[in-house]
Amino acid sequence: MPMVMSMLSILIVFSITFTQLTHPLAMGLALLLQTIMVCFIANFLTNSAWLSYILFLIFLGGMLVLFIYITSLASNEPFSSSFLMSTTSLMALIMSLFVFTFLAWDFLVSNLYMVLEIPSIYSQNLTTQSTPIILSTIYNESSTMLTWFIILYLLMTLIVVVTITTTFFGPLRLST
Repeated sequence: MPMVMSMLSILIVFSITFTQLTHPLAMGLALLLQTIMVCFIANFLTNSAWLSYILFLIFLGGMLVLFIYITSLASNEPFSSSFLMSTTSLMALIMSLFVFTFLAWDFLVSNLYMVLEIPSIYSQNLTTQSTPIILSTIYNESSTMLTWFIILYLLMTLIVVVTITTTFFGPLRLST
């Protein structure tokens, strides 16, 4: 839980920093870092990397399209960072980590007490035991038709997107 709280504080700092950015590539980088933090938080909260992995891949695909579009629009704009902006975001990060650690101190002490009292619960690796259950619910016999439908739909979507974005018919301008 303290790890999630520290990641939430970093996510809040990235959100505050995002409002102050002016360069499109810096905004894209901040958005990508926020996505990585959200994926880590989702991984810790669900104990399954499947949701966070799919979320990251979908968002990364969208970011690649935005990156190509933005670099074609603002290719010669200089990338600069101000000292005040860097100092402010670093101070906000340190303060938020301190506040969340101070708020989570009671939780840390109670977890330490539980580990000292009941070591047998924490000696088992719970994530390896829950992984086969999750995978068996995804790929069981009742959902095979849905799985094949999704696979074929994604394949057809890929073929249509590749056909639409050929060099002669694509929406992006030719790079010279």
